[in-house]
Amino acid sequence: MSKVYTTVELINILAEERQACLQEQRLNLAATPRTGNPVVDHFLKLEAFQKFTADQDFKPAIHPS
Repeated sequence: MSKVYTTVELINILAEERQACLQEQRLNLAATPRTGNPVVDHFLKLEAFQKFTADQDFKPAIHPS
């Protein structure tokens, strides 16, 4: 059975995950840096791009428009 979290616990979990994203401790493994230009793509670092998109994806997941 799934654990039921209180509102305070959920807020703490979200705060911890947000901090992890800001400190680049999370990766978006589905993200791949593709600009369409092979010369530019060659210089983009996969891990850095995954860290950046993890933070960018976190915001709309928590605050959908």
